[in-house]
Amino acid sequence: MKIRMVAAALLAASATLLATSPANALDYTGKDPYKSGCARSARVLKTADLITYADKKDVGDVKLMWSSTCKTSWGEVEVSPQADVSILVATDLKERGKTSYVKLKKGRGGRHWGPMLSVLRGRCTYAWAEARTGSYAKDVGLGDTDMVCRR
Repeated sequence: MKIRMVAAALLAASATLLATSPANALDYTGKDPYKSGCARSARVLKTADLITYADKKDVGDVKLMWSSTCKTSWGEVEVSPQADVSILVATDLKERGKTSYVKLKKGRGGRHWGPMLSVLRGRCTYAWAEARTGSYAKDVGLGDTDMVCRR
């Protein structure tokens, strides 16, 4: 009887720990990586330039970020002060036959990031960004990182 009580107490304690641990139980999709604390364990997985279509001018960089604590990815960009920014991070969900993504249009110039996307084992993610420096098609810088797969 005493062994069952100890086992039940251990099971309850481990369930509480799993439910409160950011690495296990929470879905961070759509959340801010900095406000959630997930960015504290972040590293850059891939980087790509944002290049304008017409004149091939580099107007910034897009980075695919990864949080090992929260098991999430998000896109970050660094752009010129006159650029408007859109960021997308996507993951391929093969068994559902569609792509899951989060997108954020945020601010003007400088450093920006999009919301996170929770990434399960076996999923692949990439970051895409657009920086618009003017009102013409030639003023749009596009870039996307290589895809990275979580093992």
